[in-house]
Amino acid sequence: MVHSHLLHQPDTNAYHPDYTAGVFFLFGAGRLGLSCSQPRRAIEFYTKAMESQSQYRNLHHISFWEIAIANLALWDLPASLARWRDLQAEATVGIPVSLPCI
Repeated sequence: MVHSHLLHQPDTNAYHPDYTAGVFFLFGAGRLGLSCSQPRRAIEFYTKAMESQSQYRNLHHISFWEIAIANLALWDLPASLARWRDLQAEATVGIPVSLPCI
């Protein structure tokens, strides 16, 4: 027997409007979009999160990564490659960063 409450999908439209422009809300909504198999919606939220602030640069890097994965889910390989290249250009680690074979 499957309980109906176990089948409930989170609705990102249900969030309180006062929080919808905050970077952490947008980032969380992007993650929720990916986890609910909505890659286009996730890309929109991650893009808005990056546009909404510039002080948390590490969130930009995570957003690049997540957008690249979402674009792969959509089979938009050029857009995905562009995000991987953004990550490579902004890499600050001491070892070389290579792009995945695409």
